[in-house]
Amino acid sequence: MNKKGNIKRLKFPLIFWLSVIASVIVILVSFFRWKLVDILTPFIEPILELIVFVFFLVAILWSLIFGLLKIKSQKTRAFVPLSINLVTLLIVLLVPFTALTLKMDFHFNINKREQVVEKIKNCELAPNVSHNDKLINLPTGYKHLSKGGGDVIVEYENKNPNVFFFTFRGILDNFSGFVYRADNNQPRNYDFGCEHVELEKLKDHWYWMSCT
Repeated sequence: MNKKGNIKRLKFPLIFWLSVIASVIVILVSFFRWKLVDILTPFIEPILELIVFVFFLVAILWSLIFGLLKIKSQKTRAFVPLSINLVTLLIVLLVPFTALTLKMDFHFNINKREQVVEKIKNCELAPNVSHNDKLINLPTGYKHLSKGGGDVIVEYENKNPNVFFFTFRGILDNFSGFVYRADNNQPRNYDFGCEHVELEKLKDHWYWMSCT
């Protein structure tokens, strides 16, 4: 009888698993948002994100109703699914996932991006996109360094290249990325056709900027 009782106590209601699954999916989508944008395009990714967050909202409402209905029989345990969802909501609201993923991307790929810059300086890479004489479509092995197709923008100043690696290619004029400045000066408005929305220095010669 004791063994059977223990087995029963180990069983979790469906709403518990729904809350866990919804929470995991929401955190994964928040963390990998820009990777998903790159894979699915800026048109499709927001639809996926909307579906995921509607699913998460359903899980919150269901877990709240479950808790209210079961509070007499299960006491505080009835609100475990709701607690999981609320903790997840706080994580999504408070953790700067975009900033974290950008910093990881920058630090993990800085050596490769510096190799690209050196290749441009040595004329091993040059603009090669027919419709835009500032674009270089990077070779295999480097394409992942610039989102939205593996292109970088190159602008020359006193024969020195300034290079823009996309982190988000966006729709119309909205885009963001890592910038290499040969002279270490802060990028100016309208460099790379960009009007700054955000600008941050990451290390000598390197900046991140968001543009419109």
